Amino acid sequence: MLSLGEKKRLRTFFGTNITYLQTTSYQNTGTVPAIDTEHFDYDAFMSSFWGNPDGDIFYSGGSGFAESLTRTCLASLSGGFSWTNTSESFFIGPNWSSRIQRVSYSLDPSANTTAWQHQAEVVFGLDEMGPFSLFSQLSYVFYSGYGEGYDKPEVRLNAQLSYHIKAWTLFISGNDLLDQQRSFKRTETENYLEDAYTNVLGRTLFLGIKWSFGQAGVQQSRSAAKSSRNM
Repeated sequence: MLSLGEKKRLRTFFGTNITYLQTTSYQNTGTVPAIDTEHFDYDAFMSSFWGNPDGDIFYSGGSGFAESLTRTCLASLSGGFSWTNTSESFFIGPNWSSRIQRVSYSLDPSANTTAWQHQAEVVFGLDEMGPFSLFSQLSYVFYSGYGEGYDKPEVRLNAQLSYHIKAWTLFISGNDLLDQQRSFKRTETENYLEDAYTNVLGRTLFLGIKWSFGQAGVQQSRSAAKSSRNM
């Protein structure tokens, strides 16, 4: 994170990550003759399928199988800004992140896929509004390149309103207030790609109470929250 300006109220951050995976397998390139299970001769099968002890028939492709390389590349890029006022009682920050997942197959390039996931987000907070403080997070997530029916965008809204009194903090928080978030996962193997949704908790509201230890009380709790936000 980089702080800008004389008073360092404007901060910017940037991050990236790249992962590359490669696996090797052997796949049939055509129709393989059926095995006669009633009169199966293991030695004869291995002689025609595997060849000599070094596997000359198999590794040369004579048995109908060929080496297949599956390459998976994952890359992500994120960045954003945050701005706080002089008293650090107000902050706002737009953020952006993108993730690309590229899967390629050496035997069948027509099966190659490229999928994107993007997220635009704005975080907003008000502190020291008398005994109140507010935090909210609005995100727009959208996809491309996934299976049919799995490119649906999502709008995610989380918020928390707190009331501070002496060493006590009462709060109400809401997660996924628009009830649009889904748990999405892509699985890639040498033989198939799978996109899947799983159930999530969905829209939830929480009521809570916190008590701060020590003499600093609420001020200590607020200072800790500011330090965490700046990190």
